[in-house]
Amino acid sequence: MNKLTKYFFVFAVSTMVSVAEAQQVEEFGNEIEWHLEYFTGYLTGSSIGSADDKSTGSPDAIKLEADGGAVVGVRYCGDGDRTGIEYSLMIAFSGLDKAYNGNVVTDPGDGDDLTLFIGDVNWLWYFGDNGEFGNGSIRLFATVGAGLGYLMTDYDYVDSELLYNFNAGFGCKYYINQSKTKLFRIDWRWHVMEDFSSTYEDMYQQEITAGIHYAF
Repeated sequence: MNKLTKYFFVFAVSTMVSVAEAQQVEEFGNEIEWHLEYFTGYLTGSSIGSADDKSTGSPDAIKLEADGGAVVGVRYCGDGDRTGIEYSLMIAFSGLDKAYNGNVVTDPGDGDDLTLFIGDVNWLWYFGDNGEFGNGSIRLFATVGAGLGYLMTDYDYVDSELLYNFNAGFGCKYYINQSKTKLFRIDWRWHVMEDFSSTYEDMYQQEITAGIHYAF
């Protein structure tokens, strides 16, 4: 796919998620409750491609891999009775591993920092009310979404790149009180990312996070 097609595809999927949510809210007569969530967790590592050895000109001589790293982020969430929508922004702090044959590569290049920014729109589908627990209640959900990412690195031999991202996963929300103003949640999501210039290979990463929310 060329760059324009990729941009359009991500925009179309994100828009479809938002429109589908609005239609379902209207259909079921749901009243959306909005809240802000803060979360942290871990994003697994992934092979991200290779780089040429600029000292000798050897193509693809240096294999690159993103380490797993800590993530922090925020979600703006709207929940209905059966469905929900989330706009999220997160930052993953990672590192860059380089694997190469020292007999061939004489200068592997400097720089090993890697930071990944991801912004997504996600649709949530709740498996009904899953019962009370203590003074609160539990809701299980599945989610799917799309968005954009930005891979930023200080490595000499490759550039920072814009990515497009798709994700899907499951989670659990535990409302600590009956008024649902306090919440604790855990999420697992599978991310597939590809850059717009084919500098990197497709990235497959898993997100495991825990968060709390503030209700408006």
